[in-house]
Amino acid sequence: MRDRIAEGKARVLIVEDNIRLAEMFQHLLDSKGFSTLVASSGEEALHILRDGRGRPGPVDLVLLDIVMPGLDGYEVCRSIKSDAGLKHIPVIMVTALDSVEERVNGLEAGADDYITKPFCQEELVARVKALLRMSEMEREMARLYQESESRAAQIAAVNRITGAISSSLDIHDVYRTFFSELKAIVEFDRASLALFDASENLTVQVLSGETKDGLTVGTRLPLTDSAQGYAVVHREALLRRDLREEQSFAFDAKALAAGLLSDISVPLVFKTTVLGVLTLGNRKPNAYSEHDLEILRQVASQLAAAIENARLFGELERRLDEVQALFTVGQSLVTTLNLDKVLSLIVDAALKTIPVAHKAVIHFLDETNGVLVPKAVSHHGQGAGSSAKMRVGEGVAGRAVVEKEAIYVSDTRTDPRFVDSGTAVKSLLVVPMILGETVIGTLSLDSGEAEAFTQDDERLLVMLANQAAIAIENARLYGEAKRADELAALNRIATAMVSTLELDQVLTLAMQGINETLRVEAGSLLLLDEAEGHLIPRMTFCGEKSVRGEVALSLDQGVAGQVVRTGKPLLLPDARQKGRLPSTTAQLHGLEARSVLCVPLILREKTIGAIEVINKWGGRFTEDDLTLLNSIAASVAIAIENARLYAEVKDFADELARSQAQLIQSEKLAATGKLAASIAHELNNPLQAVQSCIYLVADRIAPDDPNRRYLDIAREELDRMARIVGRMVDFYRPSNEGRIPTDVNALLEDVIALVRKRLQQEDIELDVELAPDLPLIIATGDHLKQVFLNIIINAFEAMPDGGRLEMATRYVSEHDAHTKTSADAGFVEIEFTDTGVGIPEEHINNIFDPFYTTKSKGMGLGLSISYGIVERHGGQIQVESKVGEGTTFVVRLPVEDAGR
Repeated sequence: MRDRIAEGKARVLIVEDNIRLAEMFQHLLDSKGFSTLVASSGEEALHILRDGRGRPGPVDLVLLDIVMPGLDGYEVCRSIKSDAGLKHIPVIMVTALDSVEERVNGLEAGADDYITKPFCQEELVARVKALLRMSEMEREMARLYQESESRAAQIAAVNRITGAISSSLDIHDVYRTFFSELKAIVEFDRASLALFDASENLTVQVLSGETKDGLTVGTRLPLTDSAQGYAVVHREALLRRDLREEQSFAFDAKALAAGLLSDISVPLVFKTTVLGVLTLGNRKPNAYSEHDLEILRQVASQLAAAIENARLFGELERRLDEVQALFTVGQSLVTTLNLDKVLSLIVDAALKTIPVAHKAVIHFLDETNGVLVPKAVSHHGQGAGSSAKMRVGEGVAGRAVVEKEAIYVSDTRTDPRFVDSGTAVKSLLVVPMILGETVIGTLSLDSGEAEAFTQDDERLLVMLANQAAIAIENARLYGEAKRADELAALNRIATAMVSTLELDQVLTLAMQGINETLRVEAGSLLLLDEAEGHLIPRMTFCGEKSVRGEVALSLDQGVAGQVVRTGKPLLLPDARQKGRLPSTTAQLHGLEARSVLCVPLILREKTIGAIEVINKWGGRFTEDDLTLLNSIAASVAIAIENARLYAEVKDFADELARSQAQLIQSEKLAATGKLAASIAHELNNPLQAVQSCIYLVADRIAPDDPNRRYLDIAREELDRMARIVGRMVDFYRPSNEGRIPTDVNALLEDVIALVRKRLQQEDIELDVELAPDLPLIIATGDHLKQVFLNIIINAFEAMPDGGRLEMATRYVSEHDAHTKTSADAGFVEIEFTDTGVGIPEEHINNIFDPFYTTKSKGMGLGLSISYGIVERHGGQIQVESKVGEGTTFVVRLPVEDAGR
């Protein structure tokens, strides 16, 4: 408009219903260089302004008559000023009405000027020109204001971009915020951000908008044949207003085919380093100006700084992640000193910290044979695998050992150092594990993708390998020390067990050694009773206390039963899992089994029992614990067998000693009997003659003869001598007549009735405990009464000042008997305990000898006769005594098949 006014070609719309007057206005203005249009009514004028705008051109000013048919000038003026598209057009009202009221009405309707008829032509032209200049000034001011508002909006958007991208260190947040705000500053149909990657390739990182030209994220842009390449190589922005006229690069053809006609590329420079390029494309030609270029330079510098900050932060985060990963690995490695577990942790950690790897392998160096031997391997998603041996100096790993440096093969298909063994490995990273100056092995990563690893991965693997070398050496040293400790513990246990041949003591020492070595809450040593098919817990412990078990357990229940049945050890690190076998030891002690370890006791390929322990202090049982307990069990099995053999030999020796003692006693009794029989035989003849003579003389002497009294005394004494001689004969040749099923309790009660009065006289307290349902025995009751009476009389004589006598009967099964005889139904035991003076130890072995006595009166035949009676009944008589405390006699008689 400014150009049209300056040239005098502004367009004026004349609204006048008087045709002659309208022609006059038109002639006058045309002569002054204006372009005019004529409307004869208000409606026509509004139609031209609204519907006919732009044809033949815009109206710059309206000359408006007030009085017209239809819409008058006031109404037309109000319509123009109320229309946002027309209100900027100045309106001059022309009328013959010259009153103040009319002028006010016109101004209120929005008229910019007022001229009355008749008017001077020069005044009209001057007013038109003045209004046009004022209108132009207003429009210019509006334009300037709009431009300032636009600049302010752009500056605000730039500030928002600066603030937003500088407030985040997440590069994806930076990109998202940047392109969102950029749209408010500069219009574009397609925006791209390309950065240099680690290989110095200019690669598209972000795309926003149109991508029909085939440009995608990851596309590599040529430095010599693209607008982006030109901008980064020359470090200057490139503004192209019309690609149809400025095609310079091969990529332009694709952009044109996608409809992009103009673009602008600005390099991203941080300090002195070019990071990449920002490019905007538009479907319109001449879409970008120098001002847009300046704005893009500003935001590009901010974006470059944000990208570098995000990169540095990402690098810092990655380093922190690496440190954290190494710290975590270090923590994991110090939780165990088991070498196999350490190796497994290392390969798993390598895959975790460098997830682009597909497999991690540890090789140990066998210096003797000059080979690398695989010791641990882990696959992503495939578990453990295997790897081949390699000779030192051959292959990548072999070269790494020789060179003592990490080797990275980015593409195994082109590297001659890689020895292909038919695998799908495309890239390989090998780091030697060095301790001091010595290479102990290698840590390797491989991938099925070429160029999978970076320098950061190599640096991280080197640090992990250094840490692994120390952990492996610690595990080796600990393994050797632990093995030495285990051997020492085994030696202590074995030494302790061979120090005795008593089975219970052997078992006690074994369980104490196991507790000290494994440090567990409780344990059991169970022996197999093959005859009954039961497990007997011969020795258990809980804490520091060892006790002997008493119950019999089925082989079908518990962990120990399964171990004895199968002959195989069982390790349950977590015994609380559903479906686990119950712990035998836990059931015996009423404990909760958290972890269980049980091994069989095997002797000459035969399972004789099991050792079970539960709840290791400080953790769960491991394979090392299983190995150690197996070793202890082997020593315990041998010690048990030795103790059993010793017990059998001891029992045999005891039985032999008893048999010899019985034989000696029998020989003594036999010799005494023979002597008594000989004496009785020699005495019987003269005794019979004397008795006959006495009886003959007695018949010839009257009863009232004073000498008859002496004759009767002689006859009574001769009868007593005959009875003594008869008893001497019975001692040598006792009779077995009269043996019948006999109730021992009844015999003992009869004897107690005979002696009860004397017990009271001697101030002796009697305590009797007779077992109910005592089985019958086959015996001669009178003979057994004589045995019981002899023992009781000896007790009387041992307690001259009174005391206490205890009598008891009980049934003992054959399995409970200390000595087995030919009897197969058990024994009846009769026990007599007094609180007398006791028998000196030097006399104990002689008390059953005939005519041996320490008393001032008596022949010393009572216990000898009792011993013979008990022996003839197939039984035994035993005595225990302590001087000053008392004596106990135990008579054991076989039940045989008399029934219970």
